Amino acid sequence: PISPSPSPPIPGFLRLHFEVEDTGYGICNEDLDQLFEAFVQSKTRRGFQEGTGLGLPISREFARLMGGDLKLLRTAADWGTTFAFEIQATQAEATQVEPKIPPQRVVGLESEQPMYRLLVVDDSWENRQLLLKLLQPVGFNVRDAIHGLEALSVWESWQPHLILMDLRMPVMDGYEATQRIRSQLKGEATAIIALTAHIFREEKAAIVAAGFDDVASKPFRDVELFAAIAKHLGVRFVYEELEGNESKALDHLLAPEAIASLPKEWLSRLEQAILYGDLEGIEEAIARIRTQEEAIASALQFYLNNFDYPKVLTLIS
Repeated sequence: PISPSPSPPIPGFLRLHFEVEDTGYGICNEDLDQLFEAFVQSKTRRGFQEGTGLGLPISREFARLMGGDLKLLRTAADWGTTFAFEIQATQAEATQVEPKIPPQRVVGLESEQPMYRLLVVDDSWENRQLLLKLLQPVGFNVRDAIHGLEALSVWESWQPHLILMDLRMPVMDGYEATQRIRSQLKGEATAIIALTAHIFREEKAAIVAAGFDDVASKPFRDVELFAAIAKHLGVRFVYEELEGNESKALDHLLAPEAIASLPKEWLSRLEQAILYGDLEGIEEAIARIRTQEEAIASALQFYLNNFDYPKVLTLIS
């Protein structure tokens, strides 16, 4: 049931306070009264394709169900917005927390396999970049398209082995593009995985019935995505064997003498790219190292993927 108001403090519970700040468009004063109304978007967001106006109402109800509340702290046009919420929680003993073994991270493709071609189709630049940066370092040959019509053109000329297809796109959506591919005989040889942010079991069955081989949910989880690719292409991956956050294998690969064997110019470019937050520069530097030392590049990529930039800077210095 939806709680009509925040729950009163519960004796023995802790109140955890969170603040979330963005650097977006801000919220107009005339929209403040309707901020938590369902299916209502602020004036600054109207006209954008994303969003249903449900994010804030649902978030507030989740906070209230956990004994807290969600409130607007501050906002300003062209500056951003800050929300705060509280929840009530009890302190757990360490023995009550069941340790989870983290899944193995994919670091590459096994040798003696085809050069797999993957096509990413999504009208969101951020989503395309996320998938490109996830798939290319592993060893896939990846191209992207911004809508279904462009995807058809790339598919016709490039013949990808697998397509990651968004469902909702302008010009031509993923459903129509997939149906057109399946209408051709050679289209049956292409695996197509649907990308969608909202999925229930019944919807997944309907999507598969529409011609897709599988469904992947947004936000993307690399473990699930690589598992789906392996399932439909038979790809064999190379995995990292980790012991805690830093494995002995990684430490051995990134020993001082191993790092010193790399050209100083390459290390300097990687260092500068990290210090300036230049993601493209980081990617280029790792790609350059990979041409000479595949194992060292993959080890560095592991720490960079986990945002452990201080670790890499220490190794370089």
